[in-house]
Formats: sequence, structure tokens, C-alpha cells
Amino acid sequence: MKNMILSKRYLLVAVAASAVLAVLLAVSATPKPPPPVTCTATRVTVLLGGVSGSQRGPTQRSRFLAHAKNSLYQSTVCGGSAVIEVWSTAGSVRVLWGRNDTIAVAGATTRSRQLAAARVIPAAMGTITARYDAALSDLPARGSAFLAWRTIAADALAELDPAQRPVAAVEVVDDGVQVDDTINLNRPLTTADATQIALTVPAAVDLRGAAVALVGVGEVAGPPPPAGGEWVAAVRAFALATCSATGANCQVLGASASVSDN
Repeated sequence: MKNMILSKRYLLVAVAASAVLAVLLAVSATPKPPPPVTCTATRVTVLLGGVSGSQRGPTQRSRFLAHAKNSLYQSTVCGGSAVIEVWSTAGSVRVLWGRNDTIAVAGATTRSRQLAAARVIPAAMGTITARYDAALSDLPARGSAFLAWRTIAADALAELDPAQRPVAAVEVVDDGVQVDDTINLNRPLTTADATQIALTVPAAVDLRGAAVALVGVGEVAGPPPPAGGEWVAAVRAFALATCSATGANCQVLGASASVSDN
């Protein structure tokens, strides 16, 4: 009798476990809802990523690829295009070339395009990731050249139709460190120091009308940033000042690109 009771208990436990497993499998098989997006106009995104020495780390790689995925998703759903480019002290490499290299999906509503984009983005990101990793192999890791993004952005925007430029959004993912013959931000700094240094930097390019988000400024890979002073705030002040000098509408964002640090 005792054995029969135990057998029934084990049977009930097994049935319950099977039911839980079935629920878990059903939940995992249910596709995740696509991320929200609001298409107020055709979206053109220029995403630039610094890959100098202080930007070579797994966290920086994951962050940039997350931004690349978001840019591609937004442009796909809203019927726009995305330009993705990475740079170091020795030049830059295009990872995505704009309209001729951008996914197009069909759909009469935003919701239908979201669902279609969610299905095709993973494969596209495989291609972008491979190109990104290849670019890192081609570009040297030495040095830091934050200011180069301004010329690269200007060149990318110049390729757009004049009607597209007002709806273009520029995202720059970089730690903001500039080290060259005349500028060295890799040392203890105050915001006053950084602001004064920024005044010595020529505007170089005209980015008037462009909306620019500077992401991850002050967050470096490898050794910690210089101690003393107000280094993170100072580097962000330099980044904001040298961006605003081009005439662009600039903001410095946290690494998640969702919270402004201004």
C-alpha cells in the first residue's frame, strides 16, 4: 500500500513538472514583441564608432553593436537608411553604406513593418558584426582621435540628398579622449581646463541642422582614467563644446543612449 501511495505521488509530481515545462516551452516559443518606434519622418541615421586603443574592449564592442542594431531597426521600420562607420587614428571603415546597403521591408502600417524588421534584423546584424570585427583588424588600436568624428560625419551627411539632411540623426559612440601633438586629454583635468582647450580647436566642418548624440564619453576600456581633477565631467565638457562649435545640436548621453548627462 505504501509503495502505491509513493508511486501516485511521484506520478503527480511528474505530471506537474510536465505541465510547468509545457508552459515554459510555450512562453519561450512566443515571439517577443518588437521594440517600440515612432516614425515621424523618414529616418536617416549616421552611426560612428571610435575604435582607438581606449575603445577596444568587450563592453565597448557590445555597446556599439547594440547601437548599430537600434539604428538599423529604426531606419528599416521608418523607411530610411543608416550609415555605420568606425574610425581610429589611421582612418575609417564603412560597415554599412546607406540606402544601397539598407534593409527594406514591406508593410502598410508601422506595426507590420516592426514585425517584418524583427524577423530580418538578426541576419543583418550577423553581417554587420562580421564587418565590424574585420574593421577592427584593419584599423590600428593605438592613439585616441575623438575629434575625427566631425569630418567623418560631415562626409557622410554630404552624401545625402538635401531633403534628407534635416531628418538625419548622428550618433557618435566614443570615450571622447583626444591625444595628439597639441591636445592631451589623457591627464587630470578640470571642466575649466577642458573648456579652455576646446576653444583652441577649429570648427573645421559645418554641421548646422544636424542632431548629434555623443554616447559613452568618459567611459574607457583598459586602465582607469586619470585620477584627480574632474576627468569625466571635463572630457564631456570638451566633447560638447567641440561638437557645438560645428553648429550642430549636440547632447552628451550615458552609455545606454537614454539618459542625458547634460
